[in-house]
Amino acid sequence: MQTIPFRPSIRRWVQSGAAPSVLLAAVIAFMAGVLAGWQGIAGGVTRARLVQGVEIVRIAEGGIDYTARVDSGAAISSVNARNIAVDGGDAEDPRKNIGRTVHFTLDNGHGQSAEVDAEIIDVKSVRTGDCREWRYHVHLTVDFGGRTANLLVNLNDRSALGEKMLLGRNWLETGNYVIAVSDR
Repeated sequence: MQTIPFRPSIRRWVQSGAAPSVLLAAVIAFMAGVLAGWQGIAGGVTRARLVQGVEIVRIAEGGIDYTARVDSGAAISSVNARNIAVDGGDAEDPRKNIGRTVHFTLDNGHGQSAEVDAEIIDVKSVRTGDCREWRYHVHLTVDFGGRTANLLVNLNDRSALGEKMLLGRNWLETGNYVIAVSDR
């Protein structure tokens, strides 16, 4: 049997009695991480929450529930809004409206609507079908499954679409959500 020599510093550490307590502390920390749902010792990554392709969420500013399509292909979430008007807005260049207040009507397509005011955070040009249009981006509070997210959404006429709200990647990232896929 071959003996592996200890380095002097390691030998003193083991002989001091500190080694077993440090090892025990490392094992306890590892188990606590595992029990808390962490994956790995150093990663600190929490488990993902599974969501379906369509979920019910609430927009707190209007107190309205929406049937929302979850879409990992969309960077920013979108909500059905109509009667969009900007205080002192610039119709020629909507980008000049950033920072101004926009008034709009939230409409969930199921008979619930609410008048809402919000600050314009950004304005983006979006290609839709055969044209380009400007969309205002505002922050709205989205509640889902006991979690609340201050979410950047664009205001869009989604009245012709089945789901009046689209939850994009920016929403998925707020709750570490993963979309459940099926073979249907």
